[in-house]
Amino acid sequence: MKKELYDECRSIMKSFIKSKYWQLFNSNNFFCFYTSQKKRYLFNFIEQFYGNRFGCELFHTTNGLNFMHDILTYKGEPMSLVYNNDSLCAMLVDKDELELKDIEFLKKNKIKISKENNFILYRHEEGYGRRMATNKDYLVFLEVLCFVKSIIRNDYNQIIDCFKEDKTVLAYMDTINCEYEIMYTHLPYLESKLKGLKANIEFAEEFKNCNYIDDELFIIPTYVPVIIEETDVRPMLLYFYFPKTNKQVIRYISDSPKEYKNIIFGILYEVFTTIGIPYKVTVNNRIIHSIIKKTLDIMNVENHFICENEDVEDELNNMLCHVYHEYDDGYLPKDKALVFLDTIVNALEKVANADLEEFEIDEEEFVS
Repeated sequence: MKKELYDECRSIMKSFIKSKYWQLFNSNNFFCFYTSQKKRYLFNFIEQFYGNRFGCELFHTTNGLNFMHDILTYKGEPMSLVYNNDSLCAMLVDKDELELKDIEFLKKNKIKISKENNFILYRHEEGYGRRMATNKDYLVFLEVLCFVKSIIRNDYNQIIDCFKEDKTVLAYMDTINCEYEIMYTHLPYLESKLKGLKANIEFAEEFKNCNYIDDELFIIPTYVPVIIEETDVRPMLLYFYFPKTNKQVIRYISDSPKEYKNIIFGILYEVFTTIGIPYKVTVNNRIIHSIIKKTLDIMNVENHFICENEDVEDELNNMLCHVYHEYDDGYLPKDKALVFLDTIVNALEKVANADLEEFEIDEEEFVS
């Protein structure tokens, strides 16, 4: 990491503290930026980040902005959004609250550890654990910090009034001529469609002479509260549910999101050959839907992405609650993580066929 990038970010963050921005702004106050390079950024201050830390969060990727669209669109917090965050998270941390990896990062980069307000920038990405930011992340974050600092300095009173009216600060930043235009309005539409993977012709051919069953299929991927130490990957649990026949299949993927396209069709093949081809498929994960959409299209299977499906998710949530109990999110070596995942799948399959009120699970089975 380039230390000068770190120093500049830390300096601006500390200036925000001196200006008492965390007393003035909260997590519902959004700064939305469009740039002359056709970039989009969504930024907010968070007064209690990872406990009582002052922090900021920046959404700048398609997945991150879609995540915020879903968070702000749906009433609750759908299971599809747990661990789906894609953002840069910055915070100022006191020395006695630094985690081991924070300390290792600061020492590795020869950054003096202060008693308070040590600057830490994390990268959140769907399908992975929380990671330290890269140089590229620091460049992006620094650019947006400069945007925020500039417009608050120049338009302070208008911005304060804007947030009092529950509006959004929307700014167009001309980074070539160092100019900007600002509006105070409602939050713009954030959602973007993901580019779908090409149809898997070979997969579709396997089922061209098969009859469809009179049932639909819900595919609900969720991420488990475990991160694999060796790869930093957060495994995905896949719940396949046919409501009319009340049939269920539960599998998992322990590889990185880059490998989903190579794995999901094998699992889908198993589901279709075991239960049948549904006339309709609903998926509550954008990445999984984008991988299988065009293949389902050529198979004439109606398909949709829907972030939230309360009835199906409630059922799965009840099952997960019985399995996870109070299991804390954490790291496990790959061999132990795979045992944990196999145990979860076996337990969920038992729970799926049991009366939840009568079903009890020994928690030690999952944490030993």
